[in-house]
This record gives sequence, C-alpha cells and structure tokens, in this order.
Amino acid sequence: VKKGLLYLLENHDDHLAQVAGVVLGKVFAAEQKDGGWDTLVDVLCAMVGSGGSSSSSSSSSSTANFKTINALHALGFVCAELEEDYTNQDHVNKALTVIIQSINLPEPKAVLYAVNALRNAVHLVSRNFDVPAERDMIMKMLCQAATNQDPKVRVVGFEALALIAERFYNKIGPYMEAIYTITTNTLQTTPSYLLGESEENAKNHLAPSSSSSSLSSSTLSTHTDKVATQAIEFWCVLGEVEEDIIEMNRERAASSSPSSS
Repeated sequence: VKKGLLYLLENHDDHLAQVAGVVLGKVFAAEQKDGGWDTLVDVLCAMVGSGGSSSSSSSSSSTANFKTINALHALGFVCAELEEDYTNQDHVNKALTVIIQSINLPEPKAVLYAVNALRNAVHLVSRNFDVPAERDMIMKMLCQAATNQDPKVRVVGFEALALIAERFYNKIGPYMEAIYTITTNTLQTTPSYLLGESEENAKNHLAPSSSSSSLSSSTLSTHTDKVATQAIEFWCVLGEVEEDIIEMNRERAASSSPSSS
C-alpha cells in the first residue's frame, strides 16, 4: 500500500496524486503513534529535490516537475497531520529546508504547495523560531509569499503570517514594519468596492470600458477579495492576541494584590 501511494505521486493525473498525498498524511500520522514509517519524510524530501533539480529534456523535466509538485503537496498533508509535540526535529528541519527552497521554484503550483506546506508546519517550528537565522528565513519566505504575483499564494502566505502572529507574538516584533508595508500595499491596491463600497458604486466600478473586457466581478471577488480579507485577518488575530495578553496581565495583577479584609 505504501509503495503504491508513493508511486501515485509520480502520476501525471493531478487528482490521483492529490488523493495519494492526503492518504499518505493520514497513514503517516497513524503509524507515528507506534513509531512506524520513519522514512516517509526523507522519501518525500528526496522526491522534491530530485524533481526540482532536473533540467535535461523537456519530457524528463515535465516528469520531474510533477514529482516535485506532488511530493510537496503530500509533504504539506504530512505536516498538517503531525502533532504539535512531534519529537523528530531532524524530520522537521529536513522538511522545512525543502519547503523553503521550493518557494523559489519557477513552477507556480510548486510554489503554492510549498507555501501551503509551510503554513501547515507552523505548529512544528517552535525550536526553529528560537534560532534567529532560521526565524528570519521563515519570515522572509512568508513575506515573499504574501507579495507573490499569484493571489492564491498571497492568500496562503497571509494565513501563515496570521498563524505566526498567534503562536509567536513575542518574536515577530522585528518583522512588523515589513508586514505593515505588505498589508498596507495589499489594501491600497484592492478595489474599494471589494472593501465594502455600496453595491451601486460596485456596479459602476465593474462596468466594462469596452466589449473586450475579460475581468468579471466574480473573478475580482475570488482573486482579490480573499487576499485583502487575509491581510486584514492578520491584524485581527494580532489584536485578539494582545487583548488576551492584557486580560492575563489584569488577572495576574488582581491575584497578586493583597486581598481586602
């Protein structure tokens, strides 16, 4: 079964490969309870590496790209299925290295799956966030994702940044200026009708200037509105974390103050 699932990752049929990735994540998570299938992360990382390094003939390059993309997709599901207390830091480090390197690949789908995998691994990177150089690299890649040309990548990048803000609030100070600039630029380039303008004004904005206009309101909503929503969500999450901190400090102060007689 395991060999069959891995074999499907080399399949050009997107649907089969994606289903195999989902099942691989479930099987890996189940077997980890008994300490089984420790080699899967290494195998997936090797598949990503071997696929991304091919540059020979167009046919072999196409096969390599499929392997890279499908292995990254599977690696994302594996990361999502792992518990927060997963103890094999070597696996986490290998997966992070491959994922981060893949964000710079030329294939848009590979970049999307790499950023998705990094988002799914946020709950595993506590030790990495304790190392400034590794923390800098993770944040650099997420900020890069949030400014990618592909709106799908930007959405996932902002989702990951929100998770980072929730889990590592006390360590994101040095990156706040960059994130502020990214989110501000995102909202400034979002059409106002996608940020709550009236329906009538929205229709005026959406009125095509010529019969050749090919950008529909649904396309704009799908691609642009989600990016803006996630950019705003980052600050919402940040505000919620700060409210929780304020409340905790109040409770701590109240509990430590002398009780009135």
